[in-house]
Amino acid sequence: MNDVNKIVYYFINGKIFHKKYLSKILFYVFMSFILVSVGNAQSITATKSDLNSKKKITSIASLISDADQLVKQAISSEANASRFRIDATFYRESLRSLMIEAEKNADKSEKSKKVFMELVRMSALLQSAAACKTGRYIVCPIELRQQLLSQQTRLHQLASQQS
Repeated sequence: MNDVNKIVYYFINGKIFHKKYLSKILFYVFMSFILVSVGNAQSITATKSDLNSKKKITSIASLISDADQLVKQAISSEANASRFRIDATFYRESLRSLMIEAEKNADKSEKSKKVFMELVRMSALLQSAAACKTGRYIVCPIELRQQLLSQQTRLHQLASQQS
């Protein structure tokens, strides 16, 4: 009989505190907790690296199309709340990185400032929509839906003027 079988045997027969196997039982329990925590840490690390790889949005047009999708989800009242929050946060961080890039490139024209301001307003509205959680779904009030739609229209108008 190997050690694991002996431990199981003593555990089943109520002799869990057998002197000879108590230290081995504690060792196996401790090691199982360590393995579980290491596995969780690896999945968290993978998630962070996935987010870093997604930060490749480099154009205003892609942000506008992402905003269109998020607005569509927010208005539908069928968007999964946790997924929508993640997407809205990703949108905000993508906008932030794009604004930092534009600042480094000295792109300070009046049109780009207006577009960025409208994108920031859209980001704020999407964050507000992310807070409108009912159960597992995003359910926005009518006023917020109207604001999202009008902001979406403004974004498209400015994008068409800029190109």
